[in-house]
Amino acid sequence: MLAKKRFSWLRGLGCMAIAAAVSVQGASSTLGDFFAATAEVLPNKLALSLRQEFRYNDNVFEAISSRERGGWISETGATVDWYRSIGLGSYGLVGDLSYEHYHQFSNELSTVNYSLSPHLVLAGDAGLRNVMLSFHSTSEMTPIDNSETTDARTFTNGVKAGWEVLGNDKFGLLLAGDWRYVYYSQDDFEDHSNHRYDLSIAPYYKLSPKTNLGLRLGYAWVRYRNNLQHDDSEDAYLNAFINYRLSQKFSLMAAAGATRKEYDGVSSGSTGDEDLTMNYDLSLRYLPLANIALDLLLRHQAEDSFSNGARGMSENNSSNLAVTWLINPKTTLSQRLGCSFDDEKTTDLDTLEYDYDILLSYQWRKSIAVYTGYNYSITHFKYEHDLDYDAHEVRLGMTWNF
Repeated sequence: MLAKKRFSWLRGLGCMAIAAAVSVQGASSTLGDFFAATAEVLPNKLALSLRQEFRYNDNVFEAISSRERGGWISETGATVDWYRSIGLGSYGLVGDLSYEHYHQFSNELSTVNYSLSPHLVLAGDAGLRNVMLSFHSTSEMTPIDNSETTDARTFTNGVKAGWEVLGNDKFGLLLAGDWRYVYYSQDDFEDHSNHRYDLSIAPYYKLSPKTNLGLRLGYAWVRYRNNLQHDDSEDAYLNAFINYRLSQKFSLMAAAGATRKEYDGVSSGSTGDEDLTMNYDLSLRYLPLANIALDLLLRHQAEDSFSNGARGMSENNSSNLAVTWLINPKTTLSQRLGCSFDDEKTTDLDTLEYDYDILLSYQWRKSIAVYTGYNYSITHFKYEHDLDYDAHEVRLGMTWNF
């Protein structure tokens, strides 16, 4: 299933950022986004690109080995990366639109995906000039259940906001808020549709111009379309965090603490309900040499279970390590290794997933790059071993930059 969550290597082949683009980490990611957006001033840019990619996957339905079916996939896409610095801050847009055509299974799997993320940052003196506001809208096929390897069409819209309401040379007070709505458009999955709201307050101490230490106290609640497959829930959490930005060569955002999750309805009283569970997020970027970048992401959190027939909680542990090597001015080699463990609290469908991806790109002309890559993913079930499955995928593509 990690293969379907694979990162888009095409939005900067020589500069990979592993910080989750799709996953919603609530106030934790909002804090990191706020500190990064208000600390950096980037040159103005407007980058447009087109791409054409061909892939072969030997297990397009992510089935057990006796039922594997392979197929060719053609993906055509376009991206935009727009950033503009103004006197009060910056604004910009990152967007991607693509069409995936599965040649043998067109009616079942072919799909159009899009992602749009406009943002506005007002940075500088305390007050309304320390504000971050970002939006995101995506449409994609989303994994539902590992045991049935089911995907569903989702439309996700959301807003992230951060405001430093108080601040001086030593202390700051940040308010953060998030809203996300996930809509499952197919009738079979409409009961998964949900709203998530997240509000937090974060007092922090400015240890140095490059280091912030603080606490984050927050409250989140999830409301589903109805209670036929999921139950509404509420989270209260407390975290300690550190944001350290030595330079463009090294940056760290880490948060750790505890969450108390309380369910309504059938899930009330189930395993994990009203217990304190640990949570943490760590995002690190390090450039040991001018031509090498390392990105590390670690995460642990309690989530709602989407396992077959389950209600209540699942705990997820995930880690990703990426290495990008600029071999020469025209050639870039990128590799990523990911691992994810889902600990189901109300079923025995716990899963352990591994994912490896390698990509080699070459700047053939000033505006044209070609690339080739390979991905391998495998999903193990802790108790139901006969459900294990894996997939190999190779790809070849070209991008045109404007």
